[in-house]
Amino acid sequence: VIYNGVISDKMIAEAKNIKARKYSGKFVIGFVGRLEINKGVHTLIKSMQNLDNNEFELNIIGDGSSRAELEKYAVELGVKSIRFFGRVKNAWSKMKNFDVIVVPSIREPLGNVIIEAALNKVPIIASQVDGIPEIITDKQSGILIKPTLPVDKRFITGSVPLPEVVVDVFDNKLIEPKELDPEMVIQEIKYIKANKDKASEFADNLYANVINKFHIKK
Repeated sequence: VIYNGVISDKMIAEAKNIKARKYSGKFVIGFVGRLEINKGVHTLIKSMQNLDNNEFELNIIGDGSSRAELEKYAVELGVKSIRFFGRVKNAWSKMKNFDVIVVPSIREPLGNVIIEAALNKVPIIASQVDGIPEIITDKQSGILIKPTLPVDKRFITGSVPLPEVVVDVFDNKLIEPKELDPEMVIQEIKYIKANKDKASEFADNLYANVINKFHIKK
């Protein structure tokens, strides 16, 4: 397999020069991507409902047709520790502001955001669907969660329709799209927070993997 050429020497050098944020007292969960149904951001927002908002904060970088509905959803759930940043220039370079990045995709052909986050050595929690397991090996270079719940139709928009099928990575069959269980997301976020050494190990392993597979020279 010849993988996508995503990484350059310039990106590697830039990532090394980015300074990690100073600890502010909250554990910062990050999402970077388009705010569309296929990205599953609503499941991450729902997870925040049962995380202590004095202890955890969710930062969402990106824009899309679902943004207004997602902001409304956060208000309805009474979740106050969420910040919507919209579209940000050089978003990948902001990832060292996060303690963990969650990629809750319902559909994800590959997941460039994971590759970019890997350069910043940020631990990743992601959906075990489509092309994501080609980047992350569960419990070795990150945490993968199998989507198991029916997709919430509330967040479906006309601009990016929900796919008819996705790839079940366990048997390579096409199946109906599912979304992540927020309770499982909560469990894995708490695991990363409580196990900093293991999270760092995941991040180091993922860094080595993406350099090996996804460098443009490869």
